[in-house]
Amino acid sequence: KTLDSAPEIAENILDPYGEDASTDVFRSHIRVIRVSVPIGLEGARKFTVSETLPPQLTYTRGSPVVKLLTKSGEERQLMWNTHFFLSEGSFFEEGEAKDHFVISLTQKGMSLVASSLGEGPTTPELRIYYDACLDEDAVPGVYVRSLAKVDYMDRYGRSFSAEAESFGVCTGAIRLHMTDMDGVPLAGGRFRIARAAAEVAAGPGTKVEKIRYKRGCLLSPTA
Repeated sequence: KTLDSAPEIAENILDPYGEDASTDVFRSHIRVIRVSVPIGLEGARKFTVSETLPPQLTYTRGSPVVKLLTKSGEERQLMWNTHFFLSEGSFFEEGEAKDHFVISLTQKGMSLVASSLGEGPTTPELRIYYDACLDEDAVPGVYVRSLAKVDYMDRYGRSFSAEAESFGVCTGAIRLHMTDMDGVPLAGGRFRIARAAAEVAAGPGTKVEKIRYKRGCLLSPTA
């Protein structure tokens, strides 16, 4: 026999439909793990979602919020110790610390999530929102990806696991070049980067240039 259906898993940054995002060091951002609801979940023996963060990311303990997207398109929050259990920790791999947490649905939680299946305008899914931030030693201009995983065992003891096709968070490197009108590089250029709010605080006579990020996080404006 085979599984009635197998869960699928994906991970995004900021919101369930967002693309890759850039963020500041030490500034918290929201990551979202999305898992489909398998047929037969109400009688399953195990349904867990785990997350392992790379050393460049720090997980905010106690931050996960577990929600069910229902077939009507509404989000319903699941209750800790009633619908799921949360375990947290960290481990060392090749001398580097990695934060790790596991969400385990209880039997009551699996029954609740399974009850969302049926006809409706929206495909039900489980969503796990949690907070993380980039560490100061994260290499600039690269994507930092975590590893989300779902482990499922149906009522007959058949096991299945899948890893997320994770979207990474960009460390937000910017390359600035100063050139003349013909594009020839100029020596001695100086730059100051500030948020848009600094335009008011900068005072008269100070020009503040707004820098826009592109997908890939690298931008090379000319001056």
